[in-house]
Amino acid sequence: MFLYDLIISLFLLSIIFIVSYSYGYLCFKTHNKFIKDKLELNIYYLIVPLVGFAFISIIFNYFYFLFNVSSKNILILLVLFQILIFLFYLKDKAYFQNFYKIYKISLSVSFIFIFFLIYQGEQFYIFRGNYWDSMNYISQAILIQDFKFDEILKLNNDLTDKMLIENNYQDLGSKNIKIRPLTTLNLALIFNFDILNYFLLYNIYKIFLVSLVFLSFSFFSQSLNIKNNFFYSLSFILSFWFLYIFEVDALSHLTATGFLIG
Repeated sequence: MFLYDLIISLFLLSIIFIVSYSYGYLCFKTHNKFIKDKLELNIYYLIVPLVGFAFISIIFNYFYFLFNVSSKNILILLVLFQILIFLFYLKDKAYFQNFYKIYKISLSVSFIFIFFLIYQGEQFYIFRGNYWDSMNYISQAILIQDFKFDEILKLNNDLTDKMLIENNYQDLGSKNIKIRPLTTLNLALIFNFDILNYFLLYNIYKIFLVSLVFLSFSFFSQSLNIKNNFFYSLSFILSFWFLYIFEVDALSHLTATGFLIG
């Protein structure tokens, strides 16, 4: 079970990273095509996945809340478009070279966290830190996974008017659907894979965010011409302040940290 969870977790992290990188690469290429001030990918390559993650988050936000598309259909669209991006850049060496450079770094950092969590087991990674907030995020993400936005609003009204269901994920999630929704939207995308338990998928998402922070801090260090930026970036994500955010399940803060640094 340990080996299965580890392999599947690393596989899923790789898929998430590939998709984020691909959309980020598309954003950079599109920018350089239409904007005179070009962005050199050999300088900005470290934050390409961060840009892609931001782009996907914005797209998901509009499709889910404005166009009322289900999270499953949004995931299908993202995967189909990801395939088109891959085929379009199939002969672009920079696409693969830059990906390899940052993927091997991110995977090594992610492996440290995911190996430790899975090795400690379910009791460890489920009840880490502030499990009240983690349960709240998970409830909202499952709700987004199962229902369209208009269905959640109707469900919320029904529960409020009739008080038919209390203290389950539908009740808790529908009440808080408009509180920090972007974080739970992205989490719902990952839940749609449905290949591991929700709690491990939740932690995989957190670890992906950690890898983005690591890359963002590496980019920041590189911009300041700091040598050994790998060591300093690793020290940052293992620091008390950052691990405190990770432990207390401040998922919105964790999501924003990479953007703040980058």
